[in-house]
Amino acid sequence: MRGVRVPESPNGVTSEWLTEALRSAGHLDRGAVVVSDVQPIGSESGFASRVARIHLAIDEPAGSLPSSMIVKLPAISRDNTWSRLIAERYARECSFYSLVGPDVGVRTPFCYVAAYEPEPPRFVLLLEDLAGARFGDSAHTWSSRDAELVVDALAGLHARWWNSPQLDLWTWIPPYGDVAAQLEKLRDRRGVFLERTAGWQRPA
Repeated sequence: MRGVRVPESPNGVTSEWLTEALRSAGHLDRGAVVVSDVQPIGSESGFASRVARIHLAIDEPAGSLPSSMIVKLPAISRDNTWSRLIAERYARECSFYSLVGPDVGVRTPFCYVAAYEPEPPRFVLLLEDLAGARFGDSAHTWSSRDAELVVDALAGLHARWWNSPQLDLWTWIPPYGDVAAQLEKLRDRRGVFLERTAGWQRPA
């Protein structure tokens, strides 16, 4: 999105900046928003970006904006090689939320603002706060029900975009790779999957 300045850190997410960004994105016709608190989250998880929860106090004329949002900003640079590599991911994520997110085929957080600057590579995402949702953790064993929910969601995603000509127009999406090699892996792993899930029963 053009016209939205990208803050350098969560400290740059001020009331003035947020009001300007939401107004530029068409989410604020009048009034203003006030940032009452910015809480960093996820720093212990090794995220490739800086994530914070923004708590808002909203003027009555500002309408039905939520009382909190999630902001994503670039991680602190490690070196030039890492910065170039991760910059591609930032640009791709902004493109996803700008072009695909609302129609992707699965539930995604609503995106209020997505902006990217190539030089130096910086981005900002303002997303719906999903604090009330239950998040999975790949470091722990999932229940069969959780696994089924993930597979069902993936099925909806693939069904939405299967053989879609639109995918060829989005050059920012990287190629999948060697499809034949992936199918070989699927065949080799099928037996292990069936063995591990032999006792599962689909809930009624």
